[in-house]
Formats: sequence, structure tokens, C-alpha cells
Amino acid sequence: MFSYILTGKGFKKYIPALLVLVFALFSDSRSALVIIFTQAFIFLLFLAHKKNFQHILIRIGIVGLVAVMAIGVYKGQEISEYIVEKATSFGVNDGTHSISNKTRFGIQYALGQVFLENPVSGVGFGQQAYESRRHYPSWAVEDNWEFRLMYLNPDHPNFPPGYNLYLRLLAETGIVGFLLFSSFLCLIIFTCIKLIRQKNENQIIGMVILISMVGLIINWVQIDTFRVFGFWINLALLLYVTRNKFTFLKLNKIKSKEEE
Repeated sequence: MFSYILTGKGFKKYIPALLVLVFALFSDSRSALVIIFTQAFIFLLFLAHKKNFQHILIRIGIVGLVAVMAIGVYKGQEISEYIVEKATSFGVNDGTHSISNKTRFGIQYALGQVFLENPVSGVGFGQQAYESRRHYPSWAVEDNWEFRLMYLNPDHPNFPPGYNLYLRLLAETGIVGFLLFSSFLCLIIFTCIKLIRQKNENQIIGMVILISMVGLIINWVQIDTFRVFGFWINLALLLYVTRNKFTFLKLNKIKSKEEE
């Protein structure tokens, strides 16, 4: 959505990004707030480092400053209360999110214990549900209907989630699998940055993929599945954009061998 600001014309090009920010604020999702505003920050950094887009950054800054001042005058107290509520919504003793927090943190704690028992190669891919149930902490299980009805219920058909892909990889594949996957993600980020540094149409595509990938990578802190279609779609687009570069390297190797 942020890319429309770079490619669109008129005031309408700001509407998609503005709607994303507004929906994130009213979604009541803590993760959405973190992810969306992190992506917005990266987008602003991109504008700040590109001279041909800095005029857009100035416009966004002026409009944003006026909007914040106007909203602050009429809704300042409500906004401050909203921010405090979200910042303090990670407790496990009381509050609207206390049960889900206890479940999430308890399962993540159990995954950490499984990793400590099998730090090198883990317990095997897909096995975390069998191993982590022995490590659920009492503070997470007590007075928690989610464990009683689902995650510790032998009649419940679904396996308990890990709520964190990185902890799941540590538990199931050990430090070896975790480092391999982390290196894969770092390679994706590095490739996107290389595209952004190019002075052609690929820099905007690289920015779009980078912002999308950063959001998806952060989102894996709260989910443990690889079935995130946005990630694979962006990866396919990245491979397509960089295909000529890989072909060029391959042709250079063939040419070198012929000259030898």
C-alpha cells in the first residue's frame, strides 16, 4: 500500500497507506500495531535516503504534523489512554488479554525448555507438540480454559500451536536449523537492500518486497507455521526480479571456462 505513494498521482495515492494505518489502530490487534508501524518507519527511512523521493517525505511530515496536532486537541486524552492500555496489555494476571497471554507465553516457555534439552539438532521437525506438553508451566495452565479444553485435552483434534516459529525451529531443529533459516531470511533482506540501491525501476520493487518481508518476519514471532502465502509470493517475486542477475553470473562462469 505504501508503494502507491511513489507510483500514484494526486492525493488519492496517500489513501491506501492511510487506511492501513487507521485499520491497524482500530483493529484491537497489538501485533498489527507493531508490524504496520515498523513497516511505516522503514518506508520513511527509504524516502529519507532517496533524494528523488525526499519531497514526498516532506509532504508526509507536514500533513502528519498537522493531523497529529488536530487530533491531539480533540482526542488527546483518549489516544494517550489507548496507548497506555496497549502497552500494558501483556500481563498474565488480569485484563482482557490475560488468558491468551498466559497461553502464548506458557507454550513459548515450554518450547524454550525443549530446546535446552536438545540444543543441537532438536527433537525432530513436527514433534514440538509431543515434547512441549511436558513443560507447560503451572502459572500458564492453572485457571486457563484454553489448556483445559484444547491443548491438554486428549479429545481435541488439533495439535497445540507453538506461537513462535523461531522457538519452534529451535525446539524441533536445534541451533543448526535455526541458523540455516535465519541465514535464509538475512539473504532475502540483503538482496532487497541491493535492489533498493539500484538506480532503476527495481528499487521500488525491492522496497515493496523488503517492507512486506519485514512485516512477515516479525509476524512469525507470534505464529509457528510456514503456510504464510504472502512470504512465498514475495519470495517468488524477488526470485523473478533477480533472475537476470543470476543468469549473468552463470554466463560469466561459462565464458570463463571457455576462455580457459
